Amino acid sequence: MPPPNQPGTPPPPPGGAPPPPPANLTPPPGYMAYSAAPTPAKPLSRVKGLATATMILTGIAGLGGVITAITTPSAVDSANDFLAGRLSEDDFLDDYTAFGLTQSLQSLGTIATAVLTMIWLYRMAGNVRSFGRATTWAPIWAVFAWILPPVLIIIPFLMVREVWKASDPSAPHDATSWKQSPDNPLIWVWFVVYGIVPTIIAAISFESFLGAGFSQEADEIAETLDDFGTLQMVSAGVSVVAAIVWILVVRQLTARHVELTNER
Repeated sequence: MPPPNQPGTPPPPPGGAPPPPPANLTPPPGYMAYSAAPTPAKPLSRVKGLATATMILTGIAGLGGVITAITTPSAVDSANDFLAGRLSEDDFLDDYTAFGLTQSLQSLGTIATAVLTMIWLYRMAGNVRSFGRATTWAPIWAVFAWILPPVLIIIPFLMVREVWKASDPSAPHDATSWKQSPDNPLIWVWFVVYGIVPTIIAAISFESFLGAGFSQEADEIAETLDDFGTLQMVSAGVSVVAAIVWILVVRQLTARHVELTNER
């Protein structure tokens, strides 16, 4: 007589053991895996695509700065010739219009870059908070900080610096330990060439550029170019350096951030 089943022993499944799962299972479309430690408190936002677009537009703005720096001496010469009576007003204004187009390219690239930067930084600031990292600057400051007066560029600098620290994937997973993460020196360089130097240049030339900017008089435009043409060329060169540094900052910060979020 066979021994009875031991108590607690489950009967075998009908039809034998279940078949193993297929070996070629793939995640559904749109799925994004994250590391198990830590677990974010809410779904994370993607940033890699925005970072790429931001770097491209920053490069366009930088190209505009290069063209402006190259064309400024010619515009200054035209202004000098007009003021000396060697060039007609119409010819001078034609030359100035061509010069202004290069500045417009730079301005459009800068504006487009600013919009994407706001979204990119907003998403990263939200992501680090999803990991329980208690940051000082709320994500909404990624928008407000860039539309405040230029002298307050200190706020975007502080926010980028904070997101860099809070994105440290090697920091202990608690609310404040990430604050001990080291700075990225490039962020400080960007603050100098994008914030401090342009503010000084703007302060030096503000009154004259303000008058020429709203004036349609060829004499005033020419005098402004004659007085501040060299400073304009320096400003364009600084903007090119700022664009290069910003591209490096965006690239490094994005790589660090996606290592934390495990974005694929």
